[in-house]
Amino acid sequence: MGIPVIEEFLGGDSKEIKDLASNEAVLIGFLTMVKGIDDQPDMDIRFYEESRSLYQATSSGASIDDLMTLLADFFGAPVKPPGKGLPVSLRFEPALDYLGGVRKDQAFFLKKMKTGAFYGALWPWQREAGKIDIHLGYHSDSMSDADYGRMEQMVHRFLNKKKIASISDVGGQIHGISLPSFLQMSEMEGATYTLKVTKGKRIGYLYLDGGSLIAAQYEKHSGNEAAYRIISWEKASIQIEAPDPDRCREIYDPLMHVMMESLKIKDEAKDEKPSPTPPPKKKKKAPTRKKTVPKQPASKMDAAVKATGKQAPAKKAVQKKKVASQKKAAPKPPPIQDMVADLNPMELPDNNMGADPVALDTLAVDTVVSVPFEKATDRSAAKQAQMSRQTKLLIVLAVVIVFAAATTGGGKLLHKQQLNRRYDRLLEDLAVTKQLDAQIVLIMQYLQTYPNDSHRPKLERRLKETHAEIEKNDYDKTILEAKRLPIDERYEQRALSLYTAFLTKYPKSKYSQQINEAIGGIRKLMGSAFFEDLKQSTTTDSLERYKAYREYLIQFPESAERQVVEQMIINVAGEYLAAIQSHAEKCDAEEKWDDCIAECDRFLSAFTDEEASVEKVNALRGRLQDKKDFLALKAEAANVADDFAKARKVYSDYLKDRPDTTQKEEIAKRIDALNKEMALKAGWEKTLSYAANREHDIFSRVQLLDAYLDTHGTGPYTKPARRLRDKLDPELEQALRVKKAEAAQRREMARRQADAARRARETQRVNGLRAQVAEQFRPLTNRFTVRSDGTVSDRKTGLTWCLLDSRMMLGRCISYQAARSYVRELTTGGHSDWRLPTAGELATIYKNSPFFPQTGAQWYWSSEYFAKGYHRVVNVVTSQPETVFKRVYKTEDSCGVVRAVRK
Repeated sequence: MGIPVIEEFLGGDSKEIKDLASNEAVLIGFLTMVKGIDDQPDMDIRFYEESRSLYQATSSGASIDDLMTLLADFFGAPVKPPGKGLPVSLRFEPALDYLGGVRKDQAFFLKKMKTGAFYGALWPWQREAGKIDIHLGYHSDSMSDADYGRMEQMVHRFLNKKKIASISDVGGQIHGISLPSFLQMSEMEGATYTLKVTKGKRIGYLYLDGGSLIAAQYEKHSGNEAAYRIISWEKASIQIEAPDPDRCREIYDPLMHVMMESLKIKDEAKDEKPSPTPPPKKKKKAPTRKKTVPKQPASKMDAAVKATGKQAPAKKAVQKKKVASQKKAAPKPPPIQDMVADLNPMELPDNNMGADPVALDTLAVDTVVSVPFEKATDRSAAKQAQMSRQTKLLIVLAVVIVFAAATTGGGKLLHKQQLNRRYDRLLEDLAVTKQLDAQIVLIMQYLQTYPNDSHRPKLERRLKETHAEIEKNDYDKTILEAKRLPIDERYEQRALSLYTAFLTKYPKSKYSQQINEAIGGIRKLMGSAFFEDLKQSTTTDSLERYKAYREYLIQFPESAERQVVEQMIINVAGEYLAAIQSHAEKCDAEEKWDDCIAECDRFLSAFTDEEASVEKVNALRGRLQDKKDFLALKAEAANVADDFAKARKVYSDYLKDRPDTTQKEEIAKRIDALNKEMALKAGWEKTLSYAANREHDIFSRVQLLDAYLDTHGTGPYTKPARRLRDKLDPELEQALRVKKAEAAQRREMARRQADAARRARETQRVNGLRAQVAEQFRPLTNRFTVRSDGTVSDRKTGLTWCLLDSRMMLGRCISYQAARSYVRELTTGGHSDWRLPTAGELATIYKNSPFFPQTGAQWYWSSEYFAKGYHRVVNVVTSQPETVFKRVYKTEDSCGVVRAVRK
């Protein structure tokens, strides 16, 4: 299981897909981890119109440490553990930026590939402890939307195969999965069968071919009408039957369209007074993944979507028949913000009122999984409007797959089925794992987890077979690598290293004899190979050839070519005289003149009658002797290298004694270099003397050292200069801290002065406004009493009002949500129980004489709100002094003013 799904995905030709294909083991490890997470108890699948990740779920009850352990099996340690700050190295991580950042209490895992990175994130809920959102995905800036869609579909198909496989283990009866959800899974898997759907006494049939819904039958209805009614049944029983080969196609609409129509029927049947149809909205173009970065769910709308988007793995049987049909990848849906915008705010609890996200589950009707489907194009305006409304209904309902564990047979049979199922899962994992080492790890982990498993003997035999196969592969690899080695001076060491490495790893290997025989043949093989090199040598230096022949006999004394090499030594002796002069160049190159000088001496002693040749050899010998003396001179100067003056004297004395030496120019260069070294040393000593003196200012000492290092990037004194510079860092940092502290002190003093001035101005402004408003109350003292704490009491109602409204305090109007926050935080007069007044309370001061003085506001927010259509509206009261009270409403996003009140 899983092989066709993975291989189909890895068949792409983009460089991103090729990168994943070359790391197939990593991809399988990721899918195995996702499956392990999905198999955990109390795991709710999270569905969004546009998912943040390849896999999203909410865990209920598991600790974050337990979940981190599951993720660490694939990712390793988290790059950002919970409770720790974000490391600097992750601040520009693309995957983290795509998720919208990470809080301190969240965990983040990362496994980088060549063209992207697998990531995992654990997001604990803020309002409900024990719930943790899990995000598992893959991010690549260069991956196309099409490839990402195929990857997302591959993950879902991988998990769906598991679910459908678990269903088929039980039988043809389906439990715990809603009919719409099962139809979606069947479409994704391309299934072919007949579904018998029962609801009480009602029986209907749905016919699927290659995953497509082609026909339906219910009583006198058929085609689309029958499908609409059958799919709208809640908590229906589903039974799989054999496909009907004679059934002709009656339904041509996509499955998503049929499901939306069925939801419409169910919705209209449930509500006696259906709500008015909202006007159709223009279809928005779905943003690409690279530009749309969804944020972490924080608002009440996100919480509503998350809380109503649950799904659990199915556990009943489905008999499938695969029909080859090419499917188009569904287009990427619009972003989740568009879906949330269509929710009725009156149906959702207000976060500001302390609602728990779990309470939102009560809003879920019998919903359908919001998975993208291929949708037929209808260009009529009426059809597009109807489709828009239906899409919104489907999204608002959000899908919940409620599954129940089916109990069949006795406890022993169920236990045996569970054992076989986990063993089958292991075999499936082994089938998709190509690396033998990884197979051994899977088997060992299984045996450690289930030590008394009835399949243990089979698995132990498979372990032995796998170990033997690995040993055979290592042997073949060792022999092949040894054959590929170039036969040179390092061949023996390399080949012996390969063979001994194998014997060390497998000391009792059945291939030990073959390996030992290969070790014994190394020298013989090298002898034959080096003899071929010896024959093909193109050097004309007789002494070199002579040395090579002698060296060969020493290295390979039992060589089969020994007699041939001895004859070659005899032949080269005759070429000795002609080779002397050419050999001298070799001596110069190697700076080894003793052999050449000895050759010259031997020639002079042997060939005394050749005057012209003797003159040339004498000149050659003198030049070689001068070079030898110069080499000894350099060694003598090196002995006193720390004292440049003494080293210079060594060369000067030699030049004085041998003014005609052939090495005069080289000796002069050495003397010049020593003069420069002496000047360089003097400069460093001067710099060191100043920089090491603490009596000098630390900044000037550091500046001098930095200038020296810039000028002398390399040299004998660069390291001590850098060490001294590093040694001065603490002193420099202390001086900088003092400077910064002084600067910070100055800034803090300036800030405090500015804050004090601002507060004084604000206090003066508020006091001035209070005085102005209090003056307006002078004619109204028989009813209102203005107090010095910024409040005014109404003797008639016993209510206390803020003397200044929110516009006078803030200098602007505010929305309804901001108004609620404003009264919660208000502490005028030392009171913290301020609230929004009711419309009636506002009417007592603005619609009853004597009227409350006007302060410039047109109307005021009340605490009364209700749903109107798809929006929430609030009762407001105008400040117009009149005795007629008319109801006025404003939407909660309008900009108004607050007149706070308290008892």
